[in-house]
Amino acid sequence: MSPWPLFGAIVGVVCLVVAAHRRWLTPSGVAAALVTGAALIAGTHAAGPLLLALFLVSSSLLGRMRFGPEPDVHPHRSGPPGPTGDGPRNAGQVLANSVVPAVAALLGAASVSPGAGAAMAGAIAAMTADTWATEIGTGLRAPARLLVGWQPVRPGESGGVSLPGTLAGLAGATVIALVAALLPIAAWGPARAATFLPVAAGGIVGLFTDSLLGATAERRFVRVDNETVNLLASLAGGVAAAVFTAVSI
Repeated sequence: MSPWPLFGAIVGVVCLVVAAHRRWLTPSGVAAALVTGAALIAGTHAAGPLLLALFLVSSSLLGRMRFGPEPDVHPHRSGPPGPTGDGPRNAGQVLANSVVPAVAALLGAASVSPGAGAAMAGAIAAMTADTWATEIGTGLRAPARLLVGWQPVRPGESGGVSLPGTLAGLAGATVIALVAALLPIAAWGPARAATFLPVAAGGIVGLFTDSLLGATAERRFVRVDNETVNLLASLAGGVAAAVFTAVSI
């Protein structure tokens, strides 16, 4: 029997214990994470939990880096709470970030899509790119402008982009894509192992989808909130990665 599912379960449990201990998640958030974590293990053995752990750890570390005075807005981020005072994530917030990778993993387990592994990794790359962009752009207090209309906005404001933030987002997508490509094939379980370019492309598509929706739909429609934007951005990243995989086969 392959040791990778057990390794993935260990990684997932450690992440949940740390998140609960640090109060990154509410009890409902922990329950949602258990469900989506089980789906990741079923479809991708250790690959999904490892990539998600990389996203969580890197986002947490960046969230604790202080580059200057506290920002006057709460950053639009996908990751764990940072020093700006965001509260613990509830089930809705957890699902907004993890349901797309979880569904992709299950599609891989059911052999429905050959690009399921790439879709899972692309969704996580999109979340990582968004959070890295927000943390670095806000932390450096970099001048930001709306992606649509190009009006100046405060650093960290939804829909805003900056040069340091964009470069950080591209770096985040690249890191997830590199790790995804380097993981052993056995770590992916039933899902097909992802390659570098589709995952990186998915992360970049998700990054700009998030900024586009933040600059348009989130500002115009009351029902479109941060969780909705995160969900759609991760979906865009997952679909883009799957499409790029299909094209490259």
